[in-house]
Parts: sequence; C-alpha cells; structure tokens
Amino acid sequence: MFFLIVGIILAVAFAVSTASEPRRFLNAVLLPSALVAFFISFAVLTSDNERIQTVLAAIVFGLVPLLMIFVATLFIIDGFIMIKKEGVSIKHLLSLFVGVAIIVGLAVAFGAFKLVTASTLMEAFLWLGAILTAYFAFTFSALVLYSLLYKLMPKNLNCDYIIVNGCALVDGERVSPMLKRRVDKAVEVYKKAGSTAKLVLSGGKGDDEMLSEADAMKNYLIETGFDENAIVLEDKSTTTYENLRNVRDMLDAYGVKHSYIFVTSDYHVFRTGLFARKLGMNAHGVGCKTPAYYWASAFIREYVAVMVMFKWLTIAVFMIWLVFAVISMMPV
Repeated sequence: MFFLIVGIILAVAFAVSTASEPRRFLNAVLLPSALVAFFISFAVLTSDNERIQTVLAAIVFGLVPLLMIFVATLFIIDGFIMIKKEGVSIKHLLSLFVGVAIIVGLAVAFGAFKLVTASTLMEAFLWLGAILTAYFAFTFSALVLYSLLYKLMPKNLNCDYIIVNGCALVDGERVSPMLKRRVDKAVEVYKKAGSTAKLVLSGGKGDDEMLSEADAMKNYLIETGFDENAIVLEDKSTTTYENLRNVRDMLDAYGVKHSYIFVTSDYHVFRTGLFARKLGMNAHGVGCKTPAYYWASAFIREYVAVMVMFKWLTIAVFMIWLVFAVISMMPV
C-alpha cells in the first residue's frame, strides 16, 4: 500500500507540475518515478502469487537487461553509420562510446550483484558502477520519454515572434539540410498562425563562416519568395542560450513581454525550453524532424548537456553512495 500511495502522489505531482510549467526537468523525473512506484506496488500486492512474481522477476532481471543490450547494440551500429556519413569526430563517436559503456556498465552491475565477499574497496566501487549504470539508464530514459512527450504537447501558435535557432552552415554560406528543415518548419508554423507573427532568424557568424547563420537563413527565405518585411535578424549569438537571450534583450525591452514559438530540431526542443524558462521568456518549442541515424548521437549530447545543467543530482547520488560505502567499511 505504501508504494501505491507514493505512486499516486508522484503521478499527481507530475500532472500538476506539467500543467503549471511543462518546461521543468522535474517533470521528466516524476513521470518514470511514478511508474516505478506503481510497478513495485504491484509486485508487493501480488507477492503471494508465484506466477506473477516469476513474470515480474523475468522483466526486471531478464527483459530490462536484454533491452539495454539491444539499445547498446543500436547505439554501436549508429556510431559506425555516423562515422561513415559524417566523418570521424568525438561527437560522431558518442553513440558508439555510449553503446560500449552500457555493456560495460551491465557487466559491472552483474559483478556487484554476484559478489558475495565481505565489504571491500573493490566491492564498493563495483556497487558505485552498478548504481551509476542504473542512475544514468533511468535519467536517460526519463529524458527521452519526457522530451518526446513535451514535443507532442499542443502549443498555442498564436505568438508575436517565431524564433529559428541557427546551426552550422554548408561551405560557410549556405543553410545546411538541418537548418533548412528548421526554417521550413518555422514557415509552416508562421502560416498556421495566420501569417501575423514575425520570423526571428537567430545565429551569429562562426570562425569558418563567411556570413552569419541569420543572414544565410534570410537569403534562403528570400529565394523562396518569403516576405522580407516579416523577418527580424539576430546575428550575434553563438549558442542556443545566446539565441534566446539576445532575442529577449532585443525584443522584450522596456518591460514589454512578447510570446514566442522557437523552432529547432526535435531532439533539441526540451533543452531549449529549459533555457527559455531560465530566461523568463514566454516561449515554447516546435521541433522539426531529424534523420534517424543522426538522432541517437544528437540526443546523447542533449542528455549530457542537461545533466551538466542539473549536476547537483549526480553529485547527490555520488554522495549517498560515498556515505554508505564509508559506513559499510567501518569496523563493526
């Protein structure tokens, strides 16, 4: 009954928190936490049913590890595809590294559970590996689940401005396929909103670029016949956070608060929403599609960036392990 009550409290907290502010990292944690509490509650309430307990044990100790191995395999395959299509670089190798890390983490977790010796430093570090594997698997799954949910949430498209977040250009002067998808999606939103909002093209000039990303987007739009009078440029930013901050400082001057829709790649929508909330902007996101082979590597970068933003959570998990590790190695 305890876990059922906990699950209900977490589910209600998720519903209330999401309804009041969908751009919260807390929402991503509350949803899977509620599901885990309901699962444990079901296991406890059916503890006298041997058949159900066998199925639940098979899920936890069989299906979940197999699913993680399957995901790891997909990541490794995706890593090789990324290398073939995009070339060798650290960011293109991320999915391959993560796939290998998942398999190593599972092996460490298995070793921790199988170890039956007295408390030792080695055992403590094996348990740290097991805990971190479970923690990163949980938070990654939570972020994927909520990012997809946030992207699907209905957005009020009646806004004052539509922000297009920039990204790298091709040959230093032309919009890349990814940037083209963002601009095309922004035009789609513009038309759905009644063609009354203005498009804010946001992105500065990189060291290897001949013009700003904002100017490149403007050139592309004018070539397609888009009304130049409906375009506003922000051509100084170098990051997503700066995209939003510069637009806010430029347009929300003198205490006037405008409403925004920002358009970016689908894997990037939720983190951009976190930035918008941090900046106090009335802005919600719409995502454009990302090629399947690129999505895993891109979302891993998103996950790392979000976890850096909320690094206190990882530090808290480590500190809890450290306390218990020290206690377990103290003489009785």
